[in-house]
Amino acid sequence: MIKTKKLCFSLALLLVITGPNLLSVFGAQTSLRIKVSAPSPSSQKETDQSKDAVAKHQESQTVPSLFIDVERDIPAGQEAGPFDLAVVIANGNYTVKGIPNVVYAYRDALIMKEYFIRTFGIKPENIMEVRDATKGTFETLFGTVQDHRGKLHDWVKAGVSRVFIYYSGHGAPSQETGEGYFVPSDADPDYISKSGYPLSVFYANLNALPAKETVVVLDACFSGRTQDGLLFKNVSPSMLRVRDVAAGLQRGAVLTSSQGDQMSTWYPDKQHSLFTYYFLKALQGGADGNQDKVVTVGEMSGYLSEHVPYWAGRIAGKRQEPRMEGDPNLVLVRFN
Repeated sequence: MIKTKKLCFSLALLLVITGPNLLSVFGAQTSLRIKVSAPSPSSQKETDQSKDAVAKHQESQTVPSLFIDVERDIPAGQEAGPFDLAVVIANGNYTVKGIPNVVYAYRDALIMKEYFIRTFGIKPENIMEVRDATKGTFETLFGTVQDHRGKLHDWVKAGVSRVFIYYSGHGAPSQETGEGYFVPSDADPDYISKSGYPLSVFYANLNALPAKETVVVLDACFSGRTQDGLLFKNVSPSMLRVRDVAAGLQRGAVLTSSQGDQMSTWYPDKQHSLFTYYFLKALQGGADGNQDKVVTVGEMSGYLSEHVPYWAGRIAGKRQEPRMEGDPNLVLVRFN
């Protein structure tokens, strides 16, 4: 803190990591932002404190650390095709009162994007990155019941593009039917059938994509349960019926973080969700058991099934069993 008789201000330094390599000690390009904040008038103090709290929460999720193993030594993979695509969605902050934020969503998505670039070999300009997607954003990206042709459809080169989709955020079931829904950042879980984006529509529209292959990774539970309790108000957990929705992708696979009425847990020591952490560990070579420099969907599923249930029980005392549907022989990455 620098003080004078007439002015008091603080200098806050924030290291912003840029480029495909995350950490400067491993050859990253870095830039330095200097944020100068002066004291606000007393009438604005409460508003500024609230903004500062939000900023600190977001910054804590987006600054990589030397101490988190999956954020360093990201393996290099073979270059993807020029029309291969990725969609990365992180729903971390929710606007409806009472919905808890997803603490590690931004961080999970940030590192997942780096793996898409460096390990999957996808060009940065071929990656759609979205934070706090609203229902309108989901419909823009993936289409609606009436029209399956969303933005993603327009980006796909028919019969050529491989498509990878990653989502970190809340999911919830309809209280009436048990059907699963993505919880957009502006959704009201008590009216999820009206304000959510249905998994059934999501999968139907993906099946209508003319992509060569589609791989979906969902780090979300669709039970309506969170670390802070149910998303719903005045509802007993015993009243909720959760119905798993079959993706039925004709050319692809789906990997989800949990099943049925289970809850997806966090891994605080690693500052990631448990599922995403082990997904990234698998991409670091953990899933390449035969050391052929290839990780398939089946190998990934086996690795996740070995590690996630054990650590969910050990860390949180919860049952969490990842689920795989689709072609187990589909190749996720090929290492150099």
